[in-house]
Amino acid sequence: MARPTLSLLMSPGHICQLCFICFTTLFSLSRSSECSNYKTGIMGKYKYPMDMLDDQDNINFHFKVKVMKYAYVTLSPVAHDTTNQYEIAIGNSEQANTLAIRRCRQCDDEKSITTRYRLLEANEYKEFWVKLKSGRLEFGHFNGTILLSWTDMYAFDTRYVGIATGAGLSGDFVFCNNSKYASKQVSWQV
Repeated sequence: MARPTLSLLMSPGHICQLCFICFTTLFSLSRSSECSNYKTGIMGKYKYPMDMLDDQDNINFHFKVKVMKYAYVTLSPVAHDTTNQYEIAIGNSEQANTLAIRRCRQCDDEKSITTRYRLLEANEYKEFWVKLKSGRLEFGHFNGTILLSWTDMYAFDTRYVGIATGAGLSGDFVFCNNSKYASKQVSWQV
């Protein structure tokens, strides 16, 4: 069997394939280095691990979460719990899988839905996005589907994002490629 010569290996088709492989490898490495992973504790308390949002009038970000049952994301005017904060609750339970938007931590739902689909997994990241503009809060699956939306007629400024899991549960949140909205290691965009 004849050995291939260098000219056969470097044909235009092979060069294109090699360039494509190099580009996709470099692109995926640069994207992965732009991600920040945050672990929650088991106490069910919010963590505010990121810097203040740059544009509180038009918030847009996506994230991944891996937890067995309950995950929470809050948009708050301060980097700690307060009476005015939007809370998005994502829950799996034996009875139902629910999503809710609240105007304060663990208060009554402003809007909620129940679905038959498991929203969270203990061993798999699930991807979601959040948008807030002019009091309209939208939450969706990363494929673009809006799962839940609500408009607050008395909207307040939000400057920080907090994350939490249900009491007794530890979880992982990953924020990637969102540099327009945060200045630490996390970046924000949909």
